Amino acid sequence: MQKSGCAKDYELRRSHGNSCVCPRSPRSGDMTAVPVLRPLSPFGAEILGVDLSTAIDNAVFHRIETAFAEHAVLVFRNQRLCAAELAAFGSLFGQVQPHLLKDYRHPEHAAVSFITNVKPDGSLDEFGVKRASSWHSDETWEQNLPRLAMLHALELPAEKGGTMFADMRAAYDALPDELKTKLDGMIGLHGRADGPDGLKLYGQGETWDRRPDDPETGHPAVRRHPFTGRKVLFVNPTHTHGFVGVDQKKPPPI
Repeated sequence: MQKSGCAKDYELRRSHGNSCVCPRSPRSGDMTAVPVLRPLSPFGAEILGVDLSTAIDNAVFHRIETAFAEHAVLVFRNQRLCAAELAAFGSLFGQVQPHLLKDYRHPEHAAVSFITNVKPDGSLDEFGVKRASSWHSDETWEQNLPRLAMLHALELPAEKGGTMFADMRAAYDALPDELKTKLDGMIGLHGRADGPDGLKLYGQGETWDRRPDDPETGHPAVRRHPFTGRKVLFVNPTHTHGFVGVDQKKPPPI
């Protein structure tokens, strides 16, 4: 799954729980003990009947995790979570990996960071405007990849500002067989933001002039989902800057 978009959100990558006292928002009264799955698209679904601000028991979480294995995007509507509650829910999925950009981390809960285009003084955050606005999968330069990311919208513009998602399972399925065979044996090279879209967005140097201390990790261009076994096209234009054994200055057409 890849995503592209920008709004003022909490963002979470693999998290740990924290206790807190948070202001409660009105509930609609339709939360139930058994979550209900409502498909939204071939790869997205909505989970109904779950209040994420409360403790999630093992049975409910098992249903959520099962749904997540089949659907790359899960939507939980009518939630109003503080940072600690979001981190507590995320901790059910695995260990926290705080965001690389320290300035955007929540001051009390490092597991959570802000995606915002407004600075603390109220002025325009120019980096925040363009941040995460190109297609990407989070932190693919890491050897140990994040399992998921969570977004919790707090403030949204009247129009636009949404986050789009691409199903990279379907992207692989749609490839010609010849290209599938070729990609199945290739290793993509991933850096922080030195893919073609990353360079356009952030204005860094050429991909072949990378600094020695820049992170670079190789991952198969085609991976299998760890639960379903389904093949996934694992390249993205923000972080993937080449392939092992391929001259990056003269890449062959793919």
